[in-house]
Amino acid sequence: MNHLAIYRNPWYKQILSGEKTMESRWHLHQTIPYRKGKEGDWLYHKLVGNSKITHRSEIIFVRFAWGIQICEDLMTKYQKEICVDAEYIRNNANKPYLSLYTLGNVQALDKPFRFSQHGQQAWLLNFNPI
Repeated sequence: MNHLAIYRNPWYKQILSGEKTMESRWHLHQTIPYRKGKEGDWLYHKLVGNSKITHRSEIIFVRFAWGIQICEDLMTKYQKEICVDAEYIRNNANKPYLSLYTLGNVQALDKPFRFSQHGQQAWLLNFNPI
């Protein structure tokens, strides 16, 4: 399955450079991408405000967690890989659902393409890159 994740900087640049090796999404409810995605899926990366998609990564490990303390502990454990600071974790610690995706094989696309986003979603499932 293909997914599309939409990022702000600096996280977008950190994924492309390989500094950010995990993507995290906190949730108040069981919303996308919670419990969606598996190893071997592809995650396409889009910068907020830019319609061009130029890179993708393979999802090589997935972890979903439930419970405020468990989520906070996981975010603290993987803080470096996710590229967040302690303040970010504190500001999101009230959200009891967490999706963690370890990324590998970051690739520049041979044929970058444009994608117009409608709505405020920060993650799309069953994304068709053609």
